[in-house]
Amino acid sequence: MGKHELIKKVGSMSFAVFISRILGLIRDIMTTAFWGTSYVADAFQVAFQIPNLLRRLFGEGALSAAFIPLYGEIGIKRGRKAQIDFGINVLSILTTFLMILSIIGIVFAPLIIKLLAPGFDAETSLVTLKLIRIMFPYLLLIGLSSTLISILNSHDYFFIPGLSSAFLNIAMILSLGIFVLIKNSATAIEQVVVWSIGVVIGGILQTIINFPILKKTWLQDSS
Repeated sequence: MGKHELIKKVGSMSFAVFISRILGLIRDIMTTAFWGTSYVADAFQVAFQIPNLLRRLFGEGALSAAFIPLYGEIGIKRGRKAQIDFGINVLSILTTFLMILSIIGIVFAPLIIKLLAPGFDAETSLVTLKLIRIMFPYLLLIGLSSTLISILNSHDYFFIPGLSSAFLNIAMILSLGIFVLIKNSATAIEQVVVWSIGVVIGGILQTIINFPILKKTWLQDSS
């Protein structure tokens, strides 16, 4: 990769991250404006901790650290077809594992709340339970998205993968914004439920936006 190409890719990734940060700021402003420091805000923060913890583990932590070097090594030593097969196998195993983990999380959500927020009163715990069960599928989505981003980065694709977190923020902002326009008398709990649904919609967008690029990359590499 030439110097000009490297500067171009770094610039595009930086611009994508900048957009994501701006949208993240808008999301945080909306959170404060709608719920401030209320128990509803506390419930959402605890419920949203779980996918963030998973992101650190599967997206920025052990999985990426182990997967990407091995993925690159297989491509060099055994060729693109073996590399693609390896990537597909990892994504398949990861999907199965995260689906099982999501089901377990939904079932044992009350225990998770006791572990993460033992000081919550009954009302806050009930809201947190509802939100955790809504957002647990996001675990699957963010795990897949993070792995797809790592694969695409290894193939020198940075802009669209860098925008992935922007799609989460867009989905959350639009979900709540449209809901409030339609039902401006909604309660705080109704609002935060829609906010949480926006998280799942954002996770879907984060995942599917990277698939066409990955498919194109793998088809090019295998041809």
